Amino acid sequence: MSQQEESGDGTAASINEQFFAAILAGLSGDVAPILGYLNQEMANIQVQTKKSKVTSEFGTVIGLISVMPVLNVVVTTFQYAYSSAETADWFTSVTCGSVEHYSYDYKFTVVNYNYDPTS
Repeated sequence: MSQQEESGDGTAASINEQFFAAILAGLSGDVAPILGYLNQEMANIQVQTKKSKVTSEFGTVIGLISVMPVLNVVVTTFQYAYSSAETADWFTSVTCGSVEHYSYDYKFTVVNYNYDPTS
């Protein structure tokens, strides 16, 4: 489990890119090739968050499947990223796909789970 904080100024896409780069930092490579997909999914999460009344925390689960080349073993990792209700108010006010710049200062927690099929 790790607690993180991001702050600055940027468009919805640049904020998402920074957020996902922080969450997926353990992966090699860049999030840029999948940023379109990540922005679309973040917009979907935003719509669902707007529909609900967040009273405590809200978040999302990201599933990653990879192969450890040396051992030829499939590894499944789930990451749960969540934040407070105060962040939900800011999160739902950002217009996904907009080129407008937003100031941001939010904290979030990331919890990692590894699936081990042998246990």
